[in-house]
Amino acid sequence: MTDRQELRDDLPVWMFTDGRGRTTAVPGTPRRVAAYLRTAAALADLGVQPIAAYGSAHDGPAPDPAKSGALDWNRTAYLGAGEQLDERALAALSPDLLVGVTYDGKTPYGLPSGSAERLTTDLPSVMLHVGGDRSLPDLLDDTARLAAALGSPEAGADRGRSRLTAAEDALRRASSGRPGARLLALSGADAERAYVAHPDAWPELRHLRGLGLRMVEPPWDGGTSWATQPWTGVTRLSPDVVLVDVRGNARPLAEVRTLLPPGAVAVPWNPEWPPSPDGAARLLTELSRVL
Repeated sequence: MTDRQELRDDLPVWMFTDGRGRTTAVPGTPRRVAAYLRTAAALADLGVQPIAAYGSAHDGPAPDPAKSGALDWNRTAYLGAGEQLDERALAALSPDLLVGVTYDGKTPYGLPSGSAERLTTDLPSVMLHVGGDRSLPDLLDDTARLAAALGSPEAGADRGRSRLTAAEDALRRASSGRPGARLLALSGADAERAYVAHPDAWPELRHLRGLGLRMVEPPWDGGTSWATQPWTGVTRLSPDVVLVDVRGNARPLAEVRTLLPPGAVAVPWNPEWPPSPDGAARLLTELSRVL
């Protein structure tokens, strides 16, 4: 499937094939990019400053700091989230490319129900596939490929991988001094329950396992990405280090700390981290500090 604007003979054709297997072709390189908050932050890390960003139904009327990364809100307009996305404000900004994410390789995530098809038809669109079956290097390659296509020099050469490689090396050294440490990832729901991540469903958690860290698997309860557990169940899993969801829709980190098993150390974790080398390196660097 191909998205096309009327192509002009005096401009080179810009083309990009996205995570849906869909090729977008437009006249000239897009310069006015509107993006889902997660991808907007990743593009900013790689030298592409979006003109606008929008959130998902998990977000509120103001951008979530945990998901905003290095976005400059003096240069990027926030358009709202989920059903509150301001489509008129989006149109008024005259974007020439919409960049979002898909978790299933087909459906744009975060766009209002009923308007996703209209928005991705009216605007040239690119959806990066960030589902749990992707590897962390694949996610980084896709974002770097898009940033390079949009003209960013920072996405070329090693694509910022030297920063991530240094963080990986530091984490290996730190974890070697604490062999067998048990890592658990969760999102606090309320005072009674937590959503505990299945490591294999998250590219960054699988990557940590590949670096030699011991990721704790919660009991399966039918969920694909999360298992709902009482806090007593979290204690029974005996984690040494807990990656705690710090997005605005999750229970605050300070409250989660009071519910963790004695001795467990909490590390901030953004399950919607910007898929850029810097975005991945932030988590690895914080883990190194703790370990």
